[in-house]
Amino acid sequence: MKRKHGLFRVQRLRIFTDGYTWMVAYDQDDAKLAFEEYTRDRWDQSYEPFCEVVPDRKAFSVFCDPDCWDYFWKNRPLFSRRDLSDPYRPTIVAPAWAWVLKNGRGFLSSTEY
Repeated sequence: MKRKHGLFRVQRLRIFTDGYTWMVAYDQDDAKLAFEEYTRDRWDQSYEPFCEVVPDRKAFSVFCDPDCWDYFWKNRPLFSRRDLSDPYRPTIVAPAWAWVLKNGRGFLSSTEY
């Protein structure tokens, strides 16, 4: 939802996904732009669109490289917890809104990159 307050337009950041990559953006078109900024490639029409929105309260998991676990854990979002059930894929779990707040606009996670 876009609201206008004086000179500023207030938009809400959300997590958008194509099922493989998760971007924090204002809308689907902005998710494409954020993807292009991250990959430094132009959007190809053969790519799956970022049409799914992750609900704000949904628990969202981000897998970490075990070698970088300490860094990711020290820089985790609010209200997060760790899932160490798979020692090869340590995971930080937090509500989607907390990831948005911590990450800001741009790339969040991917199974491909």
